[in-house]
Amino acid sequence: IQVEESRFGDVSLGQLVTIRVDAYADRTFNGEVTEIAPTFDYAKRTVQVTVRPTGDGVADLRPGMFATVTLMEP
Repeated sequence: IQVEESRFGDVSLGQLVTIRVDAYADRTFNGEVTEIAPTFDYAKRTVQVTVRPTGDGVADLRPGMFATVTLMEP
């Protein structure tokens, strides 16, 4: 996911997230932050953050699905 520069201080490795995808509108998936890029995209003022799904239902998710990710409080 792309995280805005203004929210960079709110992101940490291992942070829990919730994931929603259009294909399963009635479900929420759990995940966690596994990587934070070392540099920013200066044009977009964002940093690339890698989120990995965890827990039940992970096998239902597919690469390329559009997802909405909510960062939980650290």
